[in-house]
Amino acid sequence: MEDRLSALPDDLLLQIVTLLPLIQLVRTCVLSRRWSRFWTRAQILHVIDKEVDAGGEPDRFALVVESILSAVYTSRLGRARCDFQISISRVDNFDAQDLMSWARRAADLFEGDFKLSVETETESEGGEPDPDEEPEIFELPYFEFAKQITLTLSDRFLHLALPTGAGVFASLAKLVLAKLHFADGAGAALSEVVSSRCPCLLSLVVRHVYGVTALTLRTASLTQLTLLCVYDLRLLDVVALKLRTMTVECCFVDSKGAELRICAPLLLKFNWADCCPESTQVGPTDHLKLLVVGENPPVTWVHAGFTAHSNFDMILNHVRRTQVLELHLPIHPELQGHGKLMEHIVLPN
Repeated sequence: MEDRLSALPDDLLLQIVTLLPLIQLVRTCVLSRRWSRFWTRAQILHVIDKEVDAGGEPDRFALVVESILSAVYTSRLGRARCDFQISISRVDNFDAQDLMSWARRAADLFEGDFKLSVETETESEGGEPDPDEEPEIFELPYFEFAKQITLTLSDRFLHLALPTGAGVFASLAKLVLAKLHFADGAGAALSEVVSSRCPCLLSLVVRHVYGVTALTLRTASLTQLTLLCVYDLRLLDVVALKLRTMTVECCFVDSKGAELRICAPLLLKFNWADCCPESTQVGPTDHLKLLVVGENPPVTWVHAGFTAHSNFDMILNHVRRTQVLELHLPIHPELQGHGKLMEHIVLPN
């Protein structure tokens, strides 16, 4: 029987076989000598613990990740131009020391994106962590060549620390931090890393994050900033000379004592769905084309008299001009008389 698959050129064959899950792709190495390291040329190496058969071995997943990293190291000349991703959903498959070791090796091996997702069953167990059990710390190393880093660390016993020593994320264009806790005091390092260690950063996304009380950004490269549910935030101070798009939602739980300072002279789109801090400075906004102001989550009603009303609309007083204004008013499904929703909202000139 003619072997038409093996007759295909390498580039076309690689496109076909990389449609397989990584573990199955690795297993193709038994087919022939040609295939022995073929999988290491894939554009994305995504290791998912659910795809690894434990086979009675408690450290099976760790052994698989180690073997993949070792195979990539021995089969390539120079760094691998591909993305490396690790997804963990089983609580017995992660160890902070293993994660840091893999991340350090990935920083040296890969020039593509790095993604680490730890979303284990402990997230759904509810309740508070044992106060006597110290969370493990995952310290992110410097990735000199990665274009994008995405971290999701939703396990309650795994906290993030950012690097504080010498080093830079020289090629990093996008940083996504999601569903994680910063280690005690480590949240302050986010400001320093973004401002001083990411010279090419274009996009910063921080969502569902604990442990950042103050975010002070000084950047000449950032064009997009998204802050969603940064739960402990009390100070947001941004000087971004190239910023074009900014979104802030559900970060300031209480406006009293909170501070907001934004200097983004080229800002084009500003999306605000939050309380307006007591001390607020925004401007100049001469280039602003779209201002979206709304409330999220919906307004907290004291009684049917519509007397309770957050101050989300106060941000309008701090924006001098915009070409388009979108005002998103909350509608409580259980109450009538929605015409009164505009009673306390005053549009400036």
